[in-house]
Amino acid sequence: MFNASRTRILTWTVAASLCTAGAAIPVRAQSPNATPGGADQVRTAAATVATQAPSFEMMTNGRDLSGWVVHEGKEASWAYENQVVSCVAPGAGWLRSEQAFSDFILRFEYRLSEGANSGVAVRFPGEGSPSATGIEIQLIDDASKKYRDLQPTQYTGSLYYQVPPAKKGAAYGAGRWNACEISCIGPRIRVTINGQVVNDVWLDQLGQKESRVRPLAERPPMGYVGLQSHRNRVDFRALRILDLSRVTPSGLRYVDMIAGSGDPIPEGATVTVHYVGHLSDGTQFDSSHRRGEPITVPLGEVIAGWKEGIPGMRVGGRRRLIIPPSLAYGRTGVKDIIPPDATLVFDIEVEGFEAVRKTNGSGPQ
Repeated sequence: MFNASRTRILTWTVAASLCTAGAAIPVRAQSPNATPGGADQVRTAAATVATQAPSFEMMTNGRDLSGWVVHEGKEASWAYENQVVSCVAPGAGWLRSEQAFSDFILRFEYRLSEGANSGVAVRFPGEGSPSATGIEIQLIDDASKKYRDLQPTQYTGSLYYQVPPAKKGAAYGAGRWNACEISCIGPRIRVTINGQVVNDVWLDQLGQKESRVRPLAERPPMGYVGLQSHRNRVDFRALRILDLSRVTPSGLRYVDMIAGSGDPIPEGATVTVHYVGHLSDGTQFDSSHRRGEPITVPLGEVIAGWKEGIPGMRVGGRRRLIIPPSLAYGRTGVKDIIPPDATLVFDIEVEGFEAVRKTNGSGPQ
C-alpha cells in the first residue's frame, strides 16, 4: 500500500546536513556548478535507450595488447600471439582492461601450464591488489602436488580467500583448454567452468570472511577486468564480454536485475523504493535498509539520474543505476558525503508507486 507519509521530501540545500541524521540523499540537484546537460535533458530511460540488444564483444583487437595495461608487473612478461594472451615470464602481475564494467558476462578460454597459479579479477578499481580491492576468481592447477595443502578458498572457481567453490573438479588438467564464464549482475557472481557451475553467490548475503580485507559486499560495484599469473605460463584466448548495462543519450547506465510485475512506473509518479547508494569505489554513502524503511518521494523531487532511471520499473523490480556526475551532484558534490564529479551507483527496489492523476476542466480525476 502506498504511504506518502513515510518520509519527508528533501531539498538540495538541506541534504548534506540531514544525511548524517538518517535522511535520504537522492534529492533534487540544483547546484549551479553541475555539469551542463543534466536535468533539462532528462528523458525516460525506456524511451531513449538504444533498441538493439547488447552483444558479446572481443576484448582484444587481434593484433596486440592495446586496450590493456600491466598492473604491478612487467610488460615484458606478457605477450600476444596468434590471438592468445600469454604470461610468458615470472613477474607478470596483472594485465587489466582499460575499460571498466559494472554488470556483464565475461567468457574466455584459459590453459594452465603444470603448477600454474592464475586468476581473473572483476570490478577491480585500479589500485591495490585486485584480489583485495576487487574480486578474484581463482584459476589454479588443482592437481599439482605443491598445492595439496591449499585452503578451500584457494581452489579453482573460488572467490579468492572469501568463498570456496561449490563444486570442485570441473577444470581440466594442465595443458588443456578450459571454457570459463563469469557473470556479474548486481551483487550476484556466478562462475561456470566447462559448462559446470562452480560458484553462485550473492555478495550482499555474505558475512566477513577475512578480517584483513574489505568484505566482498563493500567492494566496488564497477571496475576493470584483470588477468593474472604468478610465475608459470598461462594462456587466455577468445576473451569476450557482454556489457549488460543500457546507456541513454544523457549518459545514464542502467541494468535490470529483477524485472518485477504489473504496470511500469510512469514519468512524474511518486514512488516507494528501497535503495543502496555507493560511490564507484564501493563506499556506501546511503541506504534505506539501514534506516529500516523505504523512501517515498515524487520523481520531481529527486536527482536527474533517478528521475530518468526509475520510470519503466515495475513493483518488485530491482534496477542498478550508474549515474554520471551531470545527472547527480555535478562538480560540487555534497560536503563530506559525495565528492565532486562523482559517479554514483544505486541499487533500487520498487515497493510501490502512485501515478500523477490526470486532470480535466473540473479538477483532478
